[in-house]
Amino acid sequence: MAESRLARKKLETRDRILREAAKLFDKKGFVAATVDEIVVLADVSKGTFFNYFKRKDDLLLTVVDQRQALAEASAAEILSLAIPVRDQLMSIFSEAAHAWEEDREWSRHVLEGLGGGALAGRTRSWAAWVRRCIERGQKSGEFRSGVDPERTAALFLAIYHDTLARWGGRAEIELQAELREQLALVLDGVATS
Repeated sequence: MAESRLARKKLETRDRILREAAKLFDKKGFVAATVDEIVVLADVSKGTFFNYFKRKDDLLLTVVDQRQALAEASAAEILSLAIPVRDQLMSIFSEAAHAWEEDREWSRHVLEGLGGGALAGRTRSWAAWVRRCIERGQKSGEFRSGVDPERTAALFLAIYHDTLARWGGRAEIELQAELREQLALVLDGVATS
């Protein structure tokens, strides 16, 4: 029981730091905000902050990792469905985008603070799910067999990351619609008919 209480307290502290950091980022922007300001707002010591996060960027990476975990869980579930592979791919990306849409402010901070390069580096395992889906489409005859699944997955992910980055910086872009249109262009190119 003491362990669960301690674990709960640690999680509460981590979440408070993230919550207060987000408020500060909303006011000042990610770059201008300091760890000193975050710890004051979160009512923790600087040492406590560094027990949870090695540097300020790690706040953003924590959010990315949480969203990637959701994307991977969704991908596994979607690939278990008996639906056309094209629909599976669209659903995989739609579910991943949904996690970003749920909290646009954090998304904006992450996309501004880290850029697309950091996101791409943290999606390797999720990319494997996308590649598997493409391979499945080739085996079922839905996708052309002469297309390299690794390169095709990389193309899908590049479109996804580019669309996220543009959405993060421009309020008029509707993420789901833009992503659907971009992915459809590539899917039409790899489809057999």
